[in-house]
Amino acid sequence: MKKTAWLIMACLALLSCRDSGGTTELAQDYFREAGITFDKDETHCLIIPGGGCPGCIATGIHFLRANKDFFSREQQENRVVFTSTQSIKLLRRRLKDVSIESLNALVDTANAYTIRGNKGKYPLVLYLEEGTIVRAELQSPDADALAKLWDSLHKQKR
Repeated sequence: MKKTAWLIMACLALLSCRDSGGTTELAQDYFREAGITFDKDETHCLIIPGGGCPGCIATGIHFLRANKDFFSREQQENRVVFTSTQSIKLLRRRLKDVSIESLNALVDTANAYTIRGNKGKYPLVLYLEEGTIVRAELQSPDADALAKLWDSLHKQKR
């Protein structure tokens, strides 16, 4: 009986870190209903939650640190949003050598950028055209949205 209970709990833990699809439509609906708009010059928005899937969030922070020039304050095409942030001090510690002030960043203390439900546990990449979300992808155990973002950022640079 104990083995069965552990097996069920392990399966539930694995399933809770999975994306079930429909991310673009969910993001479009959520941000429209929340009244959140994006600047017409922005082409990418990386939203990193403060809590959720630990490995996915760590990957998002590592990606940002490795690609900080693409998210620097000097450019306007790419923005990073830190949402569900419990502590600015902890966020600064996670970013290590990158200061929040050096980034085109928003620290969302009101959690307005946190998509409700299971998908709010993952870093979210929004692709924008003229301030409109055209595609949204989650960095999850099932999808490597940050690799696709890296490709898009490097195409943008050319």
